[in-house]
Amino acid sequence: MIDALAFRRRVRRYQRAVQVPAVVLAAEPAASDAANKQLRGIWALCDPAVDSPERLRELIARGDRVAAMVAGTAPVAPDLADFVAGVRGDAAARRADGSRTPVPAGLGATTGYVRLRVSCNFLPGERLTSRLLFAFVDPAAPGPRGAGVLQPYLWGEGVASLCAAFPWPVPA
Repeated sequence: MIDALAFRRRVRRYQRAVQVPAVVLAAEPAASDAANKQLRGIWALCDPAVDSPERLRELIARGDRVAAMVAGTAPVAPDLADFVAGVRGDAAARRADGSRTPVPAGLGATTGYVRLRVSCNFLPGERLTSRLLFAFVDPAAPGPRGAGVLQPYLWGEGVASLCAAFPWPVPA
């Protein structure tokens, strides 16, 4: 049961938070399992400055590039080596506390990295099928519990077609 103080903190966070698109860089394998009922880690790039289809395509391209580096299917760019190692370390340690951190400048001035702990019912179809998610981030709280995944019914029109256009895992 949640106490009153924790409830008020959560309400304040939701009131301050903004909706942002996020591109999955890594995820626990069980996040794609339809039988999974546990919280799972998802690590993603997000960008609150996405305000057009072109900016969304750019974010997805950056995310796909980094995801390939994290998965080991593409060479790691020297300027991203520390960041990629950090994402791999977070995934290996299952460090997913809802925090948001800056990224190297080469990934965009407004882009951030989020460590999300996700309940399966916060994903379309109750499992990770798309590398595109919508998250909420609290601009005033980059630390733990400052970011989360929006439930699919809050994503708006066209969620199914958007998700289908960007499958997870990324096809080879």
